[in-house]
Amino acid sequence: MICFLFPGQSSWRAGMMGRACSLGDPSARVLDWACEVLGRDLRIEDAEPMPRDNRHVQVGVFVTTLMHLAALEDAGLRAETSLGLSLGEYAHLRHVGALDDASLLGLVDARGTEYDRGPSGKMVAVFPLDREELEIAIRRALDGNGGVEIANVNSPTQHVIAGDSAAVDRVVEYLLREHYLETRTIEERVPMHTSTFEPVAYRFRRHLERAPFRAPRLVYRPNVTGSPMRGASAADVVRCLTEHVHRPVQWRASVEACVAEMPDVTFVEVGPGNILSNLLGRRWIKNRRLATDVGEDLRATFQATVGALRDA
Repeated sequence: MICFLFPGQSSWRAGMMGRACSLGDPSARVLDWACEVLGRDLRIEDAEPMPRDNRHVQVGVFVTTLMHLAALEDAGLRAETSLGLSLGEYAHLRHVGALDDASLLGLVDARGTEYDRGPSGKMVAVFPLDREELEIAIRRALDGNGGVEIANVNSPTQHVIAGDSAAVDRVVEYLLREHYLETRTIEERVPMHTSTFEPVAYRFRRHLERAPFRAPRLVYRPNVTGSPMRGASAADVVRCLTEHVHRPVQWRASVEACVAEMPDVTFVEVGPGNILSNLLGRRWIKNRRLATDVGEDLRATFQATVGALRDA
C-alpha cells in the first residue's frame, strides 16, 4: 500500500518548477498548461530568488507538486491513498478525484490572493516539545494574553505557532530561554490556520462555493479533522476547506489514522523537497518513507524512488 504525501508552502524554493522539468515531457507539459490556465508566465516567477507574495508561493508549490505527480503517473505508479499538508490538501483533492485540475489551480491562485489580503503575522516551527507543554509555555510567555496559537500539530513533538509577529517573537524568546528548543521561522507575513484568519476563510469560501466539486473516488482526508471522511459530499469538502483556513492543521492525527488503517503503508512525498518524509521520524512513525526530491540531482532521486517502489 502506498500513500502519497503532498507538501505545503514551506517547501517553496527558487527554481523548483524549472528543476521539475528535468523529470520529462509530462512534467514540462504541466508547467505549460498552468501558464496557459493562469494567463501568466510562471517561469518568470520561478526564477526570482524570493517570492513576491504568498500567491506566488502557493501556485509555485502546487504546480511543482503536480509536475512530480505527472512523472510518477507516467512511470505507471499509483497510490491507494494520499495526504496533503495545508496547501498540499489541494493536490490531495486532485489525487482523490474531487475536482478537475484547472479548477484546483484557480482555487490555489485565489487562496493565495486572499491570504495576501489577510492580517499580517508570523509562523514559527517549534521542536521538540509536546503540545501540552507548548500550550503552557505560550500562556506563560504572554502572561495569559492571546495573540499566538498552535497552527499545526505536525508530530508528537513538532508544532507550528502563529499569530501577531511581536507576540510570536516573545513566545520564541521564552522557549529558547526556558526549554532550549529549536525554532525555525517558516512564514514572515501570513499567520494562516489561526483564528485571526477567519475573515479570510469566509472571503475564500465564495470561491469554493463556485467550484464544481464532485464526490471523491478515494477517501478524503481533510487536515482540519485529521480523520478520514468516507462518502464525502461536495458540501463537506467546501466546509472543510473553509475551516482549514482558520483552524489548526491536524497532520499528526492524519498520519496516525492512515497507519492505523494500513499498518504496512509506504509513505512517498511527492513534490519539492522532503520536509514531510523527514518529519515522520523513526521515533514516531516506523513505516517506510520515500521522496521524489532529495538532494541536488532530482532526476536521479526520482528514478531511485520509482525503482524502490517497483521492487517493493
